[in-house]
Amino acid sequence: MPYQSKEENAGSFASGWNQIVNTLVLWSPPLFGCSRATLENIITAKQFNDLSGVMQKLGAVKVAESQSSNGKSCNHYFRVERKPIILILEEPKPVEIIAPGPLIEYIQTELKIVLS
Repeated sequence: MPYQSKEENAGSFASGWNQIVNTLVLWSPPLFGCSRATLENIITAKQFNDLSGVMQKLGAVKVAESQSSNGKSCNHYFRVERKPIILILEEPKPVEIIAPGPLIEYIQTELKIVLS
């Protein structure tokens, strides 16, 4: 998957470090106090991008994104108070989120309010 950092200087140490941290969070969420959850109501790429935009409006900083060559899989990487959040789209499966437990609960609660 090509990885695109949102850093101004993509070759910088900070960008490389973010890529390492993001990969480790994907492989082992508990190391970072995170867990994985499925957002059953978010399935399409449009819904995924809408959710990504809403997260940014709520204060999450998008630090990077990656996409598969066939366009069926996409990850968006965020930080909130230095805590990682990763949104994972693998069509046609529902979106998965990796984040600390309280953030997952908050996002799920907000989605229920918005979608009801």
